[in-house]
Amino acid sequence: MTLVLHILAGAAGLVAGGIALYSAKGARLHRGSGTFFVYAVLVLTITGTAIATLQGVAPGVNVPAALLTAYLVITARLTVRPIAAGAQTVLALGMLVVLIVGGTCLAFGIEAVAGGGSRKGILALLAVPVVAVPLTMFYWLWRVRVRRTLRGMALASAPDAA
Repeated sequence: MTLVLHILAGAAGLVAGGIALYSAKGARLHRGSGTFFVYAVLVLTITGTAIATLQGVAPGVNVPAALLTAYLVITARLTVRPIAAGAQTVLALGMLVVLIVGGTCLAFGIEAVAGGGSRKGILALLAVPVVAVPLTMFYWLWRVRVRRTLRGMALASAPDAA
């Protein structure tokens, strides 16, 4: 049962993270899917830690990875509140790490289930989500930092400092 919950939380987290990544920043869809992503990843880390410790599935690697992922997603969620000028960059980098770790784990999990090298053409497609996440993140960084265009993005203005 724990493994099924772990798989469902991981799949839901990847879908919600993708929706948050591609929706207009600050919009209702972005906020809702981002919050759902945080909760899904937290369920994922809790069940992953339980599986690793109770079933002995590489606990030396999986428990620290789960704790790091939980830390990153919690601190990224806390960064959403307007607290500092560089907070959004920290949020973006934290989410990037979490999404890359999730995509990589998904790819290795599917490869293990699919049977290794017997279907190399299909398994090569597993790299697509892992590569798509950083490419999308770099696109957004370029769009916001270099082009300095926010057209199509719903952003809340930060309060003026007195």
